[in-house]
Amino acid sequence: MYLKEFKDNFFDFILDGHCLHCIIGKDRKIFLRNVHRVLKPGGIFIVMTMCGEVKGRNLKKYFDEKTRLIIKNRIAVRYIGLAEDILREINDQGFKIIKWKIKKGNRLLNRMNLLSKQQDFNLIWKFLKYRIQ
Repeated sequence: MYLKEFKDNFFDFILDGHCLHCIIGKDRKIFLRNVHRVLKPGGIFIVMTMCGEVKGRNLKKYFDEKTRLIIKNRIAVRYIGLAEDILREINDQGFKIIKWKIKKGNRLLNRMNLLSKQQDFNLIWKFLKYRIQ
């Protein structure tokens, strides 16, 4: 979460492949702040995360609507944010949202794919744009 083993401006590209929803509470801000720190200016950050309304009957019994957390055995295990809340928290940490899309998921959850950059647009976008369309 702190990414201490990496220097500032270390990566051109960071992919969060379905991990952000596993980070809960204040740790999300810490994680996003550190991703921003280790990403080079103009670097690309892609997020794939669960989002939206919880649909599955079995999953709903663990879902707290107020906190948007899935809680099992009194332990928060997932954050299922609304799209606008996830976009805001990423933007608030200094990322510019380039493109995002909700992918209708299975009968349980939807997923968000999001492409953002640290500052200036860079050529990685040309390579990656087909992945988020």
